[in-house]
Amino acid sequence: MPAGTCDPVSRGDAFNTMEQAAGRFGEVLITVRYGWDGVSVKPECDGPLVNGTGVVANRWAVRAVNTGQVTYYAHTTARNGQPKTWILSPGQTATATAVQASSNGFSTRGDFDNLVLTTEP
Repeated sequence: MPAGTCDPVSRGDAFNTMEQAAGRFGEVLITVRYGWDGVSVKPECDGPLVNGTGVVANRWAVRAVNTGQVTYYAHTTARNGQPKTWILSPGQTATATAVQASSNGFSTRGDFDNLVLTTEP
């Protein structure tokens, strides 16, 4: 990212990406695609969730992949304060579009600030 900006367009990109991995070998990966809110600056970039482009399989805003042999749990809190837990079974890939994520209380990158991945429910 260029100094002082969170704008993906300034880098020729369609979106910013935040990733969080877990597991001894990073076998669980959560990826969040987002734009820019027009005001935030590095390192606190924020913006609305955005879908990828191109083939249908790439049109997601949030993706969770578990390539390991152990079930993981993604714990977080939605905008409305409701705790949320998603189960990520071994071998599972789950995606959500920006609209689907928003209907579950997640519309910006900042909504994922308290995301924790564990092997405990």
